Amino acid sequence: MTRIPGTKALEIIAKTDKTINRRDFLKQVGAGSVLLSTLGLGGCSGGSGNDNTNSAPKNVLVLGAGAAGLTAALALKKQGHKVTILEYQNRIGGRLWSKELLRGQFTELGAGHFSNEGMPLINALVSRYQLPRLEVYDGTPRYVMNGTDGISYQGDSSNPTAWPLQWGLNANERITPIGPTLIGYLNKAGLSNLDEVLEASWPNAAAVATYGNMTVKQLLIEQGASQGFINLLNVHLGSFAADGDVLDGLSSLVYFFYKKAFFRVQGGNELIAKSMADEFGRDAIILNSQVVSIDQTGSQAIVTTSNGKIYQADKVVSTIPFRVIKDVNVQPEWSSGKNKLFSGMTWIDGFKGVIQTQTPTWVTQGNLGWPMATTDKAWNRVIDITGNEGGGYGNGFFYVYRNEKLAQLKAITGPNRYTARTELLLSQFNNTLNDALSTSTPPLSNNLIYQNQVVTKDSIMWADGEDVPWIKSALGVGVKPWMRDEWSTPEGRIHFAGDFTSYKSGWVEGALESGLRAAAEIDPKATSL
Repeated sequence: MTRIPGTKALEIIAKTDKTINRRDFLKQVGAGSVLLSTLGLGGCSGGSGNDNTNSAPKNVLVLGAGAAGLTAALALKKQGHKVTILEYQNRIGGRLWSKELLRGQFTELGAGHFSNEGMPLINALVSRYQLPRLEVYDGTPRYVMNGTDGISYQGDSSNPTAWPLQWGLNANERITPIGPTLIGYLNKAGLSNLDEVLEASWPNAAAVATYGNMTVKQLLIEQGASQGFINLLNVHLGSFAADGDVLDGLSSLVYFFYKKAFFRVQGGNELIAKSMADEFGRDAIILNSQVVSIDQTGSQAIVTTSNGKIYQADKVVSTIPFRVIKDVNVQPEWSSGKNKLFSGMTWIDGFKGVIQTQTPTWVTQGNLGWPMATTDKAWNRVIDITGNEGGGYGNGFFYVYRNEKLAQLKAITGPNRYTARTELLLSQFNNTLNDALSTSTPPLSNNLIYQNQVVTKDSIMWADGEDVPWIKSALGVGVKPWMRDEWSTPEGRIHFAGDFTSYKSGWVEGALESGLRAAAEIDPKATSL
């Protein structure tokens, strides 16, 4: 890793009652136990499992100390197994990665926010460790987007009746903001119960049969959506989300537009992983341990790290991303099914450019939340995460997924690239809005971010060969139904977890689900944390 931005997180130690009974546990977990049942797991610690499975204590190696690895480790340790975690980095958390800013504020280099609804596992952990929440407002963005005439126009998300006719929206799409219109189209397509999309059992056989070969764009157009609405959806999300598959992409759409009560953890989302690690036991987490080989030709799995250390295990839980796992020497070689899985998933890069300002000027202008401004121009999206943070500063970041802009940012190299990349986006952002002062209809009256107000700039590139060599990307997408069967099938003694082994890729909830699934494959009683 070329650089690890400084993180001086506020340590909040888990206050977990080790003698908690089942009734109190279910009170704390709430709907989490319902989700566990959809995984085929019971919510009761030590409950009955598959009696045909040997549940004698095993020696288990977990590869990765992110949310998925920590979940599997805790669930298995709870059942009496000896578990050791090997972590490539010199830190715990994986995609849960926070950075301290001025006046006690934090930004998120990785997982940015969670939903109060539809994420029972993450909510249960936040409550369990008594971590304070910070509200993240639903986005009320300013859109800057080309019309059908090629000219740039702007509009506020909260005032759809004033959206430019040149965007090419249907009349019914200019009545309500984008969220209710999208939900209406999904309901019309037969998706009347959107809560089921967030269950671990999604997609079920009926959904696969109905939507298995359909993109979001195709589904929306079949329901009468205009190309202008498709463009606006992509602009709002900062990517070509509508081009993705329905089965793979629907969970994110439901989180963003249906389950919109967002929050962060005060002191940084990384505190979730740190609290899990404290409960598991830091002495059993070995950092700076890059796995270079896994040998299964003998009676146990032999795992070797780059520093020459050798570990033996009855079972291995790998959370190594499929984009990276090809670099690990595995004997016997991977089966054809696993090679197809590793090569079949699509990985996309991403960039976060951190901004902290003297005051949250965008909030006073009425543009805030996730996102606060978004465009089909160079800078993609600007996110406000100031929420109810103290300190008085404004806290936000740029999000970039589009390949042409990522290429421009990657071209900025050298030790100053972390600030230079963000400075470029900030300049382009302000230029776009300044141009729109005179060219947009209706005209803009102000900017959202003033450069003389910026007190902190930083960035991270989630890309192959950049700041995250152990992950090499932002998201794993393009999940097909057959992939779930493949990643749920162990390869010898190796079981697979990680948010990319979930239909909630990019969401920590999916990582937690995957960790429990992998643990239950080893021991059917390992159904909860």
